[in-house]
Amino acid sequence: MFDRVTSLTQFYKSALRYAPHTLKIWALHKLAPQTIPLITRNANFKVLRRVMMSSDESVNEYYHNLERDEAFSTHILNVYREAGRLNFGQLACLPELYVITRMLKPTAVVETGVASGMSSAFILKALEDNRGNGHLYSIDLPEKIDYEDSIAVMLPSGKKIGWAIPHQYEKRWSLILGKSSDVLPSLLKRLGAVDIFLHDSDHSYSNMMQEFTSVWSSVKPKGLLISDDVNRNSAFNNFSQKIGLKPFYLIGPRVLPTLNHPNPQALSLIGILRKSI
Repeated sequence: MFDRVTSLTQFYKSALRYAPHTLKIWALHKLAPQTIPLITRNANFKVLRRVMMSSDESVNEYYHNLERDEAFSTHILNVYREAGRLNFGQLACLPELYVITRMLKPTAVVETGVASGMSSAFILKALEDNRGNGHLYSIDLPEKIDYEDSIAVMLPSGKKIGWAIPHQYEKRWSLILGKSSDVLPSLLKRLGAVDIFLHDSDHSYSNMMQEFTSVWSSVKPKGLLISDDVNRNSAFNNFSQKIGLKPFYLIGPRVLPTLNHPNPQALSLIGILRKSI
């Protein structure tokens, strides 16, 4: 219990120092939960502008590109309808993940944790829209996660890993089955360098630190390390301090399996580290 309290205290101190607007949202969501979509979008917009060192116009352009794509929007809605729920354990800031991938124009993206492939779908759409040779390498093991006495199955019954990914994007996707501790080192050695690394697998302290430590030397200058649920423990904060970089934070509502809709009482923080030149 003491370790848990200590970890959370360290995390909130870091967030207060580096992202005060994020903590303001965390407090506001209990007072006016109906405003969360607009508030988080505005806050994330500011963060993206700083992370990508870009103009308002450029960030807006990519948000609008995503919103105007009716075919992709329809596909995502059909995925939710087919599964009968909204929770797949996906990143809480999918539009922001698309915008980041569009703006950075990566060649190699590596993610740990796939499940149904919602985050993967947004990355792959961005890679396709970039019209380059970008490729996503995904590492995963199917798993179940216990949320307060109820089980959230990341994969709907009868579905395979990545089933939510549009078929036309699969040419840019490679799925590697296994534990990240076993397969990530060899993948990084084969790729040589990566532009974006996304952690969304096991959120234990040991696994997060293992992945961050393994991948950081392979992240290109100006490349990004992104981690979901950095408020789970102090791993992201400790790693940021270890390498001496100021982290950025995105925020979004987490969808809980017991409610099956965005829950303003369960906000998720996504941490970002940008490697210096």
